[in-house]
Amino acid sequence: MVDRTPIAWRYQSGGRWHFVQRRPTTTLFMPQPLFTDCAARHFDQHMLLIAATRYALGRKTYVVMDICDGLVSAWPLIPEKTRAIIARDIEEAFQQDDEARTDGSGYKALGMDCDRAQWERVRALLQQ
Repeated sequence: MVDRTPIAWRYQSGGRWHFVQRRPTTTLFMPQPLFTDCAARHFDQHMLLIAATRYALGRKTYVVMDICDGLVSAWPLIPEKTRAIIARDIEEAFQQDDEARTDGSGYKALGMDCDRAQWERVRALLQQ
């Protein structure tokens, strides 16, 4: 059964608009649009996956684990062209991160060791 409840919506209260986002029970609803009832539905969901991945690369926050969890669980549902772009971006980040760790650079393209471990989970999917 597909959950068609919107993950984002707006409502007006006290003359102000509020934006509410619920955490989905499954990480990604690829068979249906990500947004069902707001202006954001005009975004291309594949562009959002690519942009979210690029945003999370090099971050040192919880977003790395959230994005990696989403990619791992939704990988079979992501179209091949989108997967190829994400795979290329991740491989480039691994190359940059390896060079930075060899050189002792302060900036690391994959973030801290715990962040790199999350990206290695995604990279394992790329090598299958």
